[in-house]
Amino acid sequence: MRTNIYLVRHAHSTYTSDELGRPLSTKGLADAERISNILKKEKIDRIISSPYKRAIQTVKGIANFIGKEIILEDGFKERTLSTKPLPEDFHTAIIDIYIQLYDYDENVRIHIIDHGVGMPTHMLENLFQQYYRGTTTDTASERTGLGMAIVYNLVRAHNGTISVESEPSKGTAFDISLPKTGRSQDNTS
Repeated sequence: MRTNIYLVRHAHSTYTSDELGRPLSTKGLADAERISNILKKEKIDRIISSPYKRAIQTVKGIANFIGKEIILEDGFKERTLSTKPLPEDFHTAIIDIYIQLYDYDENVRIHIIDHGVGMPTHMLENLFQQYYRGTTTDTASERTGLGMAIVYNLVRAHNGTISVESEPSKGTAFDISLPKTGRSQDNTS
């Protein structure tokens, strides 16, 4: 059986320091409606969102359309990208985060780069292990340590590769490569 996972980043919001309660902008609401119309053509069984208001608003239209409640997942919260206060201007705040998609003949590559807090070597060595909860902050975490293990296993299940490079105080880069043809039906591992 084939599983499709659609990852949707929240639509545009007017930047404020209220991370949890920041709503979508007028443009963001229009974009959320547009993405809902695109997703109406897909068979979607469940909607999972971070608890941020802007993320919930982004997927609310498709959740209403399929008649499902939005499942809130605290682990989908954005990670700390900087130890310094971010500027109030949204575009300035995200200028150092890059997501690049490359379309090759047989593969699609996704390259995600940030210039945030980075990770030390011991975290990199364990990053894809189940239940490993590395942290680059001084705050306690209620996370399970499953997120990166799930990503790793999903990528591998589709005959893809994932790698990460990071340096403390410099940032982190993830490189994901997935074959366009997916995995063969007889490959069930």
